Amino acid sequence: MGKRIVITGAAGFIGSNLSRHLLDQGHTVVAIDSLLSGTAENLDPRVDFHRLDIRDERIAPVFAGADAVFHLAAKTSLPDCMKHPQEAASVNVQGTVNVLDAARVAGVKKVVYADTS
Repeated sequence: MGKRIVITGAAGFIGSNLSRHLLDQGHTVVAIDSLLSGTAENLDPRVDFHRLDIRDERIAPVFAGADAVFHLAAKTSLPDCMKHPQEAASVNVQGTVNVLDAARVAGVKKVVYADTS
């Protein structure tokens, strides 16, 4: 029986490939992405897609019933981070805190964080 897996940053290169792999293995994939750097074309049509920013509190219900979370969403462009450090910190730090808190509240047993920079 497949697991329900949430992937943040699912429309990016790594997230979209991970999504396809997990779907092919029989898992249900719930995708969260703001589409600010990833693209909708990368998303497999089988994913349950939620266009949300990871800093948004509305991500919390998406984690309900999840067995695991792969947290791949981040602001990774070094020039962009240097030009807009407050925004980078907001996404990378506060966004991660929001993801971890949503997973905690939902009782998710596993969170995998990948530094995609």
